[in-house]
Amino acid sequence: MSEEKERIIRQIDPSRRAFMEKMVKAAYIVPTVVTVSMFNEQLDISTARAASGTGT
Repeated sequence: MSEEKERIIRQIDPSRRAFMEKMVKAAYIVPTVVTVSMFNEQLDISTARAASGTGT
């Protein structure tokens, strides 16, 4: 990290940095979890059978 970025980060209150870190992580984790859960819902066994034409 450049010295300029480090200087700016040091000026921010530690509790504020912790909050922002959590928000940034959530911005990536939440959409990933939702996408994976939606993907898993679409690929259950009944959907696979219906798509292959072997469903009863």
